Amino acid sequence: MDFEIKLQPLNENDSKELLQLFTNEKVLQSYSESLLPKPQQIDDFIQQITTEGCWTWKIIKDDDSNQFLGICSLHHYDNITKSIEIGGTLLSEYWGKGIMITTFQELINQAKKDFDINRIIGKTLPDNKRALSLVKKLGFSVFFVNENETVVVKDLVEENSI
Repeated sequence: MDFEIKLQPLNENDSKELLQLFTNEKVLQSYSESLLPKPQQIDDFIQQITTEGCWTWKIIKDDDSNQFLGICSLHHYDNITKSIEIGGTLLSEYWGKGIMITTFQELINQAKKDFDINRIIGKTLPDNKRALSLVKKLGFSVFFVNENETVVVKDLVEENSI
């Protein structure tokens, strides 16, 4: 990565950037159509992904431009199993630059600190090779696969005891 990134909470002022992200043709290929917000729903979508139980940040360049690169989130925290889901997406021009690895490492550390979690869960389409490669590099393993979804997990209990 040839620049630094930072995470800032996503808010209602970010609708233009989210619209840009979710109308990017390459990004659209990484999602099932049912998960994508329609342009007229973007404000409701922001409210949905920033309310209690879903923590979403925008990924931006850590420089004077604060250029929007994508979003990331922690969601579906389960206090009983001490697990949480992780997710994110970038504008396609930033793929392959190590941004999401850095972002996910930061989110995993944040989840350990804030929630004392034992497991991180990720979900993607079965043919999303980029996402599957990313989580494999981060130590996730495939937990479940069907025609609509691949679920990956990273158990942190062993990591925490080392």
